[in-house]
Amino acid sequence: SSNRSFRIDYERNTFVKDGKPFKYVSGSMHYFRTPNYYWHDRLSKMKAAGLNAVQTFSLLFAIVNLKVFRVTGNHVDLISLRRPKKIVDGAFSPPD
Repeated sequence: SSNRSFRIDYERNTFVKDGKPFKYVSGSMHYFRTPNYYWHDRLSKMKAAGLNAVQTFSLLFAIVNLKVFRVTGNHVDLISLRRPKKIVDGAFSPPD
């Protein structure tokens, strides 16, 4: 069993992951706008560029793919940050 943990150290103003100070460096990828056969390639390139996390919006019409996307991100050792989004500003529409 692993002793994974994550907390905020308010005295030192830092995140602590698995007992060590941690700073996440994140990029963003819209998995629902990227064909899934490119996901591993794109996420691997993000990891190679020094990122340790990937942010993505969570949209109801693409929730099944989100689960697969998160597994793909885990394969390249990226933390997945989900950003819930209401579609009220017209920024997103379902892909064709």
